[in-house]
Amino acid sequence: MSQQELPKNEKPPEVRKEELPKPEPLPKGGLGVVAGLVVLAGGLFVGLYFIGEVPYKRQQDELRKQASMMAATPRVAVVKAHRIPGEAERLLPGSTSAWFETAIFARTNGYLKRRLVDIGDVVTEGQLLAEIETPELGDQLDQAKSTMTLHKATLEKNEANLALAKANEARNRKILTTGAISKEEYDTVKATLEVSAATIGESKAQILVDQANIQRLTDLLSFQKVFAPFRGTITARNIDVGALIVADNPTAAKELFHIMQIDPIKVVVDVPQAFAAGIHPGIEASVTRREDPNRPYKAVVDRTSESLAQQTRTLHTELRIPNKDRSLLPGMYVLVNFRFTREFKPVVVPVASIITRSNGLSVAILGKNNAVTYKKVQLGRDYGSEVEVLSGLEGDETVIIRPGDDLPEGTVVEPVDSSSSK
Repeated sequence: MSQQELPKNEKPPEVRKEELPKPEPLPKGGLGVVAGLVVLAGGLFVGLYFIGEVPYKRQQDELRKQASMMAATPRVAVVKAHRIPGEAERLLPGSTSAWFETAIFARTNGYLKRRLVDIGDVVTEGQLLAEIETPELGDQLDQAKSTMTLHKATLEKNEANLALAKANEARNRKILTTGAISKEEYDTVKATLEVSAATIGESKAQILVDQANIQRLTDLLSFQKVFAPFRGTITARNIDVGALIVADNPTAAKELFHIMQIDPIKVVVDVPQAFAAGIHPGIEASVTRREDPNRPYKAVVDRTSESLAQQTRTLHTELRIPNKDRSLLPGMYVLVNFRFTREFKPVVVPVASIITRSNGLSVAILGKNNAVTYKKVQLGRDYGSEVEVLSGLEGDETVIIRPGDDLPEGTVVEPVDSSSSK
């Protein structure tokens, strides 16, 4: 019947309830299992939601926040420009040298007879240092004196001949008027008188030469004794007793002694051009040694070169320091601390605020209503983190640090004071 069609107006046969299959009962605890599966499925759904949907929303919120920030006013770090103080200290390297220093050479040949000083001895001006034995000089001096005595005798002889010639000329002049002698004979007598007069001049000149030679030899004999030219310390000694002394020979001669005056002592320092205008004789400075930095020495500028070296653009400066205890020695490395007042006080800004572009150097500052304004500047001395601005700023501007290239002229910004965070 199920596969064949029923005739019209014919009802299907009724099925009794007893004949229907009964549903099988759920196993014991089955309802709890189903509820657990439902809960598990719900928890899994919630977990997947938090894993995927929540980060996505956070990312969207962050993008919206960044877009909002980009649309807002840009924030920039700023700092106040300032002028350097009028009084400044500058620490410069220097070196010590003797106040007076000289090499002592011999001025006469001979052998060293005796030496009275050695290295490290402190001598006074005019003190005898050594004696040179020169027997030949004594003989030459005696010969020069004898020669002068001979020339003086010759002068007396020539003076007598001159007197005789004068008398002979006077007598022949009278005879010439009487005609007893010829004019030629008188001319011969007169010429003899003139020769005698010239011989007198020659003899006197020769005596002057003899006197000069005697004085020269006397001076050389005086150089047998070597004296100290000034008060100081013997720092070198290159001869010993019996050594041959050769004078006036640059290739063979060597210095006998080297002497230095170290009280006062000289400090030499090369001052850079930036501070050269503030250095002049009479200003004070403090000098310290690296080995003893807690002991300053009071120094005074004695002189300057009054010109800058072309190669280094520095001013050669010499300072004077009293050195009675001789704690400072020539050749030491020292630090010179100058304290002076600068007439021109440049503006100082951070190096990070300097903008380098094709049209030159400039600085971004805050203008009216926090609008960005660019000022062209000329730089001076670099201090590392800061730099001097010689022109372009007044000293009270608010300077933008690292403005970058995305801040056109007139951009309104929000300043953040970076100096307060230091």
